[in-house]
Amino acid sequence: LKAASLAGGPPVTVTTTGVGGPGAAWGYDGFIYFDASGVGPLLRIRATGGASEAVSVLDSTAGELQHNWPDPLPNGRGVLMTIDRGGPGINVSSANDIAVLDLATHRHRVLVRGVLARYAASGHLLYVTTDGVLMGVPFDQDRLEMTGNPVALLEGINIRTGSGGVDLAIAATGTLWYNTANAKGRAEVLWATRSGNFSEADPGWTGNFGTLALSPDGTKLAVSITDPAGEHIWVKQLDRSRGPLSKVTFDRTNDLPRWHPDGRQVVFVSSYVAQRDLRAVRADGSGTATVLRNDAVVYDGTWSDDARWLVYSGRIGPTRSDIFGIRPGQDSASMPLVATPFNERRPSVSPNGRWLLYESNATGSNEAYVRPFPNTTASLSQVSTAGGSKPKWSRDGREIFFGNGNGEMVRVPVLPGASFTVGEPSVLFSLRGVTDWDVAPGGRGFILIRAREGQQGQLVLVENFFQELRQKLGPGR
Repeated sequence: LKAASLAGGPPVTVTTTGVGGPGAAWGYDGFIYFDASGVGPLLRIRATGGASEAVSVLDSTAGELQHNWPDPLPNGRGVLMTIDRGGPGINVSSANDIAVLDLATHRHRVLVRGVLARYAASGHLLYVTTDGVLMGVPFDQDRLEMTGNPVALLEGINIRTGSGGVDLAIAATGTLWYNTANAKGRAEVLWATRSGNFSEADPGWTGNFGTLALSPDGTKLAVSITDPAGEHIWVKQLDRSRGPLSKVTFDRTNDLPRWHPDGRQVVFVSSYVAQRDLRAVRADGSGTATVLRNDAVVYDGTWSDDARWLVYSGRIGPTRSDIFGIRPGQDSASMPLVATPFNERRPSVSPNGRWLLYESNATGSNEAYVRPFPNTTASLSQVSTAGGSKPKWSRDGREIFFGNGNGEMVRVPVLPGASFTVGEPSVLFSLRGVTDWDVAPGGRGFILIRAREGQQGQLVLVENFFQELRQKLGPGR
């Protein structure tokens, strides 16, 4: 946890341990409030540093796993927070509640069901429901209680998949900022040519799609889909009109599917609380998923084309992600392939098995790099120079594709020869609205997930929002 002065100067480290992802907020009492890493109560630490302390107590009998998304009240008496019953790393639970913590007693009281709450200086409580509706209700911060009935104010607030995060803030002057959601169920799966011509993979098929991977023969698609049951891996037949869609995972949170070279298995990342494992499941849905790696917080992984290697990125230390490899059936121990002070992710081995492609933030932004494989220390080649996210090989290994910093698909030819060299890059088409993509075999272009026209999320500013609150909710306390 770091703090930086708006007047300039280097950031100051407040604490290096125990900080979770969902939420940190300045208090009016000299403390910074934040959630614990993994399951746990709400914590606080003095803004000047020191030891952190727990300020809330989990009620395990009520299914409370985590207290997060704090919002300290201006009078210093309490803190609004979310009671998380799904746990970190799980899609937001419909069983989550908004509560207020009494700092004098360290006891909390449930106020209303919701995802995230913010106090408005007009004397109102704002909170977001699991279906993205912004609600408001008069709130007495001295008595730590609501003094009226909730009223719906806005719809379409974005709730981030996986964390339950809501990008919403209200200033003491009454200015409101929030992000709208991509319309639920309005993303589509498209084929794309190199020239940027798009066509539906299955006409009329829409959903809350996350990540995808195309099978080696191009006839099946593995895709993560979020619904009320969470985010899971599904497999769809693409080689015939209206091909069936089959669910292949049923518990935890699952995404980032990748195919085994034989087209019969799918490897994916499975999350629960603070765990992120690499697992595999049969593509026909028979049997149960098996754990491949759970010795690190795994971010992504895939097989080599000859199935002799499984490469993945994961975090073993506290601050970075490295790349590892194992040889299934030969070695059970992971071999570090790329371990630097920076974050390396999205590894993939070239079809000929000679090169390892990945992205790293060594320059301060994500760029695409290639090293020899498996002797990764022999050399290093930087492939991109203006952003290189989600780099992927063409199916014949003669090209590399990635997204640049301008949100465009870029092609780089791989030149023949004993050493790794590339030709001049060329921009293919815009990736606006595209959340994930994969390369199709046989030079057929790409398959991708894109929000439908007019359905992309937006950043919205509302001025003088206090006036609207008073009109709809009455005066606050």
